[in-house]
Amino acid sequence: MDIPHEMQIGELAQLCQTTTRTLRYYEDVGLIEPIRRLDGGFRVYDGRTIQRIRHIQELKELLGWSLEEIRQVIQAEDAIESLRTQYHRSHSPKERLEVLARAAIVVQGEWELVNERMRRLEEMKQGLEQKLQRYEQLSRDLKQQIKDQGSE
Repeated sequence: MDIPHEMQIGELAQLCQTTTRTLRYYEDVGLIEPIRRLDGGFRVYDGRTIQRIRHIQELKELLGWSLEEIRQVIQAEDAIESLRTQYHRSHSPKERLEVLARAAIVVQGEWELVNERMRRLEEMKQGLEQKLQRYEQLSRDLKQQIKDQGSE
């Protein structure tokens, strides 16, 4: 599929298999932004927005992340990209060290977000495993009752 260099919101929605309403909401909460607006307020987006929306959809649909969690991840990714640019533009080891320290703080925040999600998923998994074990024990007990009743 050819991806246009610039597109308006309807075409973007179609390419991303979502609605214009969703895209406007994503813009309202700071997840995406148009590269510019035309006369009359029409939003214009570029191909990078498609990648961002697909990333948002993946985090939301496949991982079950909330929009607030997604916003935090997107902001962190944007900050890391900005810091990467600063790092490469600088020739001073001291400045580069400062940039790396700021990047580490951003990544630490992302790590904490992921770690918390994994902790909650592990708790849920353990609860489900306990239920399965209980059901298996109840099944064994009932089978034994049936067997015992049949021998009477």
